Amino acid sequence: MRRTILTSILVLWSTMVLAQSASPDALYERGMDAITGVGTSRNDMLGIDYFRRSADLGYGPAQIALAYYYETGTVIAGNQSQAVDLYHKAAQQGDPLAGWLAGRRYFLGNGVPRDPDAVIPTQPRSGSSFPRPRTTLSAPTTWDD
Repeated sequence: MRRTILTSILVLWSTMVLAQSASPDALYERGMDAITGVGTSRNDMLGIDYFRRSADLGYGPAQIALAYYYETGTVIAGNQSQAVDLYHKAAQQGDPLAGWLAGRRYFLGNGVPRDPDAVIPTQPRSGSSFPRPRTTLSAPTTWDD
């Protein structure tokens, strides 16, 4: 009986510690839960804090989410240069959406000097079977196979 109780307590404690882990993806998920109101209640500022902590650890999806809030100025004060910086960091990790979003900022000249020829390189994800356009801000005219 005593052994069963101790084992149960240990399992419960380890589950709680795992749930509170500071891994970048866990922080991002908690941010998404807070922003969308999953769980106890919706708290946008708490969600932004989780995104910021996850982005500081280099997690691409959190960098994109946080950049969106900086770009649009919703929930937090807008900061176009910070948005471009976060998009660029995520693009360097191979996220094609982040590369496109950063390139769009260069094309529009928001937060960075306008440069229609700027290229945000992204690394192709392994196992990708789709052809990737050569990244330019004008319409792609050639495709890599």
